[in-house]
Amino acid sequence: MKICTYISAFALSTLMCCCTGSNKEVATPVEESVDSTESSAPAAEFVPVENLNAECYVDKLSYAVCIDCDVLDQFRTMSIYGPEKKVNEKMPVVLFIEGDVKEMPSFEWPRVFIDLGYKVCIPKCSNIKADRNNDKTIKTFRTALNDVNDALTTLKTKADKYGIDTTKIFLAGNASGAFLASSYIYTYVSGTEPLSKEGIRGVISISTTNALNLNEFEKNFDSSIKSLIFHGTAAEQNAEPLNSKQLASQLGELAEFVEVEGANEFPTPEYTKVVKDKCREFLKEHTAN
Repeated sequence: MKICTYISAFALSTLMCCCTGSNKEVATPVEESVDSTESSAPAAEFVPVENLNAECYVDKLSYAVCIDCDVLDQFRTMSIYGPEKKVNEKMPVVLFIEGDVKEMPSFEWPRVFIDLGYKVCIPKCSNIKADRNNDKTIKTFRTALNDVNDALTTLKTKADKYGIDTTKIFLAGNASGAFLASSYIYTYVSGTEPLSKEGIRGVISISTTNALNLNEFEKNFDSSIKSLIFHGTAAEQNAEPLNSKQLASQLGELAEFVEVEGANEFPTPEYTKVVKDKCREFLKEHTAN
C-alpha cells in the first residue's frame, strides 16, 4: 500500500457504548429534573466492547435537548471511554464525531484512539448530509455545530468526574463527522451559538465528505490549531479524495495531508494502521506542552 504524505504550505459519528458490569454509570440528563432511566433518549446502537483494552466510564450521558428528533423531550447523548481503572486520572481526550456512512462498522475509527491510550468521547450529533447547499441542510448544520459545542461544554463540566484534561482536547471524525469537526474549528456559521475552542489542540479528519464551505460560511482560522487529514484514493460514498485535498489546500500550513493508495473510507487493517501510526505522532506532538 502506497502512502503519500504532504505538509501543505499552499495548494493542496452514532454510537452509544454498551457498558457491561454493575459498576458502570448511566448519567443523569442535562436537565436535573429528568430521570435518565425514564428519559426518551435516542436509542443506542449497542456495540460489544469486550475486545477493547478500555473501560466505558459513562453511557448515554445527556448533553443537549434533541430539537430535530421525532419525539419531544429526547436528549442527545454521548459515551466516554478510557483506559481501565483510570477514570480519575486526568488525561487528554479525543471527541470523535462518527459520520453517516452506509455499512460502516460502528466504533472502528474511535477504536484507534482508545488503542493509543487516550480517553474518547463519542457524541450522537445531528446528521449532516452531503447536499450542503440545501437550506434545510444548512439549518441542520447549524444545529450540529451547536450539538458539538454542547458536547464539549458538558465534557468540560464533567472533567473532574471522568479525568478529562480540558487543556488537551482533540476533535476528530470520519466522513460527515470529519466535515463537522473541521467546520467547527475553521469556520463561523451565522445563527450558531458562540463556539468554544478553548483547550482544543488539533483536528483529525478521516475521509471527509466535504472541504470547508467558504462560500456560505465565514472563514475563521485559528493558527494555533493544526489538522491531520487522511484520505484513501479509492474512497466512495461522497468522500472523494478531492474533498480532503481541497480541505488541506484551504488550511495551508495548518494541515498535514496523508493519502493512502488503494484505501476507501472504511477502516481496513491497512488504512487503520496508517491512521494509528500518524495519529500517535500527531497527538504526542500536540500534547507535549
